[in-house]
Amino acid sequence: MRVMQGVFSAVSLTTLCACAMSVAEARQNTPAGTPQNTSQNTQQITVPLSDPSRPATLNVDLMWGGVTIRGTNRKDVLIEARSGDERRGRRGRGVFLDGGGIIVLGGRGRGGNGDTSGLRRLTQPGGFTIDENSNQVTVTSGSMNRGVDFMIEMPSRANLKLTTLNDGPIVVENIDGEIEVSNINESVTLTNVGGSVVANAHNGALKVVMTRIAPDRPMAFTTFNGPVDVTLPSTLKANLKLRSDHGEIFTDFDVQVRQTAAPASSQRGPDGKIHIDVNQSIQGTVNGGGPEFELRSYNGNIYVRKAAK
Repeated sequence: MRVMQGVFSAVSLTTLCACAMSVAEARQNTPAGTPQNTSQNTQQITVPLSDPSRPATLNVDLMWGGVTIRGTNRKDVLIEARSGDERRGRRGRGVFLDGGGIIVLGGRGRGGNGDTSGLRRLTQPGGFTIDENSNQVTVTSGSMNRGVDFMIEMPSRANLKLTTLNDGPIVVENIDGEIEVSNINESVTLTNVGGSVVANAHNGALKVVMTRIAPDRPMAFTTFNGPVDVTLPSTLKANLKLRSDHGEIFTDFDVQVRQTAAPASSQRGPDGKIHIDVNQSIQGTVNGGGPEFELRSYNGNIYVRKAAK
């Protein structure tokens, strides 16, 4: 099973600047890949795919900001980027995980305490980069000062790998493929998705509604501080592994719970102590069993729901 990583590598940025455009310039007359200013702090960019007949793969890596992805019948990828300061009110505080340590980021910049009476603050856009190669689309924004929120429309048959850190949820709708998402300090919501999912919301709620399950693919749905709410097709065949350290577990599936194996005896260590670890997980099968589905939360309830037929 793929491993979700919580440490973000540093991303080098090339700031994408938008030129002022007149109202008369229509979107259909703009060459593919050219930024379009739809408002003062919003840009739209259409990214053509190398081979629209094949599924696309989208990689998004953000330090500040959220991303919403909608599957459509498009043959390209439409990316709308908006300054995150509009939504957040420029609160400028977050947490960055660095090699297991925690660094708290305070204000955004050292603007000083100058008199702003009668002045209007102009919102600066956050920089980001977009690359496409052989149907692989990569969107990155590693700025520690300016957040960017993305709204992306793309073909429904697609694979996703999404990682965000601060100040924005991950929302995915109507995508069928391999989906891997991680959000450190916000929620994850996947609606009407199919294929396989590995999803983690470290400090937020995780909600998933799946319409199709890829056969023989293990999946994982995990949080640390937040509930895990997953709806799966009633025909699901899986081995479930469920655990909440400080919450409850609920389901309307007929789970055939397996008895937990007795802990193996441990030999006494050099210090004279014996350590025995008893597994707290509920393990069981649904409809005869299948690949392993792990649902886990440290501080939150777990809900495993059966989709209506």
